[in-house]
Amino acid sequence: MAKPSPIASKVAGIILPFFVFGLLGYSWVSGCVGFGNYKFFFLFTSYTGIYGLWVFVTTLPLVVRGIQDMNADLDPQWIVLIILAFVFGFTVLGFTGVHLTYILRNETTIEHLADRPYDIRVDFDASGDNFEVITVEPEHYLWERSRKENWESVMGNSIVGWFLPFKRGLGNGLVFPYSDRMYHEIVQRAQRQRNSMNLSHYERVSSSLESTAPITS
Repeated sequence: MAKPSPIASKVAGIILPFFVFGLLGYSWVSGCVGFGNYKFFFLFTSYTGIYGLWVFVTTLPLVVRGIQDMNADLDPQWIVLIILAFVFGFTVLGFTGVHLTYILRNETTIEHLADRPYDIRVDFDASGDNFEVITVEPEHYLWERSRKENWESVMGNSIVGWFLPFKRGLGNGLVFPYSDRMYHEIVQRAQRQRNSMNLSHYERVSSSLESTAPITS
């Protein structure tokens, strides 16, 4: 696997690493859901939920008429079908709605449930020795870009393709860029942290020199 290139900041030459996506997915929806099959999983839940509600809506009037007509021989399987279609349709569509929110925010279930802060290393040059570590709380969406970009990263840039289980989203599934807003905020925080440390170091050195300076009469 090739090592992903970092993001080079235009501000003070600071370098930020890309977010590396670590969840592998298998083809279609037969295994773990990840970048490779997330679009197919989303379409599967969407169409399954819609079909369940369609069965419920189209079958309910027939069952109601059958119940009202006492002479009709109503098979109990129709009642079971109504209940299953209602429960399954609404449950799966609700699940689809949750994942639609994830897609528009460009986050995964793990990131949505995360309660620990992220520690992000910000390199000031390519030496690997000149860096600061910035802590970002989980409620900040590090990879949220515009809704259009977020949607196309999963569903692709073809409007027709959005409704068909062909071709996955944009990108390679390994590297995702930060949100522009969060990127600049992290860069600025790293600069302030570095400036604060430099000032503290200068004050300590000055204080040390003053305390060890010889006393002359």
